[in-house]
Amino acid sequence: MWEGAQTFLTQHPKALGITGDSVTFLGSFILSLEALCKNTERISVDRKRKIIQSSPYAEAESGAPLSSEAVERQWQKLWALAAKSGTLVLTAGFLLLLFNRIFAE
Repeated sequence: MWEGAQTFLTQHPKALGITGDSVTFLGSFILSLEALCKNTERISVDRKRKIIQSSPYAEAESGAPLSSEAVERQWQKLWALAAKSGTLVLTAGFLLLLFNRIFAE
């Protein structure tokens, strides 16, 4: 496998750098989604809070009673997943760029 990658990189020396830049951009975009979508989260939580207040016996799909805390926990789980995946993608992009600097001639 390494021989094939080494051959590819010698034929296309900029491929690793371009891939690293692209992956780094993707990771930073995923991490920026939290800031970009924070208003949407607040609107969703406020709407669901009003629905819960008007119908106190509302249930989630699992059958558990619905509360505004449960809605906020769901958003927190989503952003935690986005933060973890964004960090992993950003790290992968950084490593690709680092390998490009090391192996570039």
